Amino acid sequence: MATHIKDILGDFFKNSQDFVEKRRKFDMIVAPYLQGGLKGNITFSGVEKDTMIFNSKASSFSYEFNLRKERLLKDVQQEFPHIVNVKITVK
Repeated sequence: MATHIKDILGDFFKNSQDFVEKRRKFDMIVAPYLQGGLKGNITFSGVEKDTMIFNSKASSFSYEFNLRKERLLKDVQQEFPHIVNVKITVK
């Protein structure tokens, strides 16, 4: 295999492994906030720029999540300081 292809594949696998590790850390931070009645009713949608996006099945779950989101944001910012906002939408 050509050296440049090995370099490209090496970078790809390193970046993939970094992504998996970051996602695992993120999931560990968020999981305690999605327990009880929120589990299964609030789902993580993704990160856009500096905002975490969650989806809710109903506004009542969004209300309960909103009560916890400031603490969640502080915990997430300890590991991912570029995150500055949390948004939840009802889908």
